[in-house]
Parts: sequence; structure tokens; C-alpha cells
Amino acid sequence: MTRATESTLGDVPVGISIRLSLCALALVVISASAAEPAVRTEYAFRWNPAAGGPKSVEAAAELLGIRDAIPRDLEVRYLVVNQPWKMPSRAFQAMGRERKTEDGAESTYKLRGPYSQEAAAALAKWECPLTGPKIESKVEVDMNWAPRKGAGSTVEQTAAISASCTVAVPASVAFPPDFDVQPVPCVNGVHRLEAEGWKFEEWSLPNGSRLVEVSYSVDVDSKAARAEFQHAVSKLMVAGARPLPSSKTVLGSSCALSKMPQDFGP
Repeated sequence: MTRATESTLGDVPVGISIRLSLCALALVVISASAAEPAVRTEYAFRWNPAAGGPKSVEAAAELLGIRDAIPRDLEVRYLVVNQPWKMPSRAFQAMGRERKTEDGAESTYKLRGPYSQEAAAALAKWECPLTGPKIESKVEVDMNWAPRKGAGSTVEQTAAISASCTVAVPASVAFPPDFDVQPVPCVNGVHRLEAEGWKFEEWSLPNGSRLVEVSYSVDVDSKAARAEFQHAVSKLMVAGARPLPSSKTVLGSSCALSKMPQDFGP
């Protein structure tokens, strides 16, 4: 087995104009064909509130007209785990995460990589390796609204797919010994609001900075669902939010890297 760390992507654009690439406008068939089961999809957009945009999850929810959201506070620590030899492609990575809430500890194991129909078919056969009372096990497509490489202030949609499971026990109990789990030496504070498929998260990162993420989950990807989320992204960008290229995993586990990702300073 080998270990891997997730890499960063690029610089944060500074303009506020919004233009989607043709591939973003066209519906990528990631949810279902006649021969494939539907895959749950989550759309996400994240930004650095110190650089512009709503400064909190409450402000973001108010801007988008989301009411009666349920708050929840968590402590999140990422885990370095041995990389399994057999994955859908070399671009996939395995990661671990432990979350602590007022209800106790939760542990998650996830395989994640670029979306393809071949990867979706392989992950459909995946089985959770964790031990403990299961909270959730899922295969999900992650659609991220990120800065378009080399295109200034425009954004594009990028697709990844993951298989993950979460159990209601600490990582020391949940993971098999041969995973050789090593917690990264820092934690993230997360303040979350949830309402009707919408999730707003405010992360206090290891370097003292914050990020805010808005996400929306649907059972099946569709043009209508994407258009609804694009409308939310447009409102956030008009309010000053600039999309971040790096994922929460990269930013939240940055204490395990040689330096903070270039797209996110203190």
C-alpha cells in the first residue's frame, strides 16, 4: 500500500463576471441512463469570506432566501490512510475523517476521483470496510463550481464521484488495523445550517482563516436542478464571493502539507 495527498488546483480569480463554458452548460449525463441506476448528486460552491461575499452561513442563507435552517456545530479532523491497491483509476484517492459533535464521534472513509461511467460502475459494487453502527453509506457525484483555469473570473462545473460510509464510533475503533490511520495534527471547527437539501458550512481552518461553502443535494442530476444552483451561485458572486479551487479536504488538512495552498492565505 502507498500513501497519497490531494493536490491544489490554481489561483483565485478576482473579477465578478460569470460565464459558463459550453461543457458546463451542456448536461453531462452523470445521473442515469437506461442501463444505470441513478446516482445522488451534490452541487457545491465555496469561497473565502475575507476576500468578499457573505461573511457567514447565516448571511449566505439569508441572501438565498433559505429559512428555518437547523444549526449544528462540529469538530473535524482528517486522517491519512493507506491507499488501497485496487481503485477505479490512479486518479482516485482514499481519505479518512473523524467528526465530533454533541452526540459523540463519527468516522468516515471515502474513495474519490474524477467522474466516469466506468468509475460509477466500479463504485456501485463497493462495500464499506468500517466497523460500528452505520450512519450512512453512499455513492455520490460531486459537482463543484470552481474557477475556470486560465479564464480570469469565469467559473466552470467539475465532476467527481465518491463512495463513502460513516459509522457512529471514533476512528480508533472504526478502521481496520491495516489502514494504518494517522490523524493530521490539526482540527477544523465547522458551523453548519441545513434546510431542505441545502447545506451551509463555515469552516475555521488550521491557519486561522475561514471558508464558507453552500451545497445542494438532489437524488438525480438534472438541468433544472443545476439551473437552480447556478442561480444561487450567481447571486453569491454578485455579492462578492470568489470561487475557491481547492477542496475542503485540502484546506482542512493543510497542516499535513509543506505549506498552505496558494489559493488560500491567512
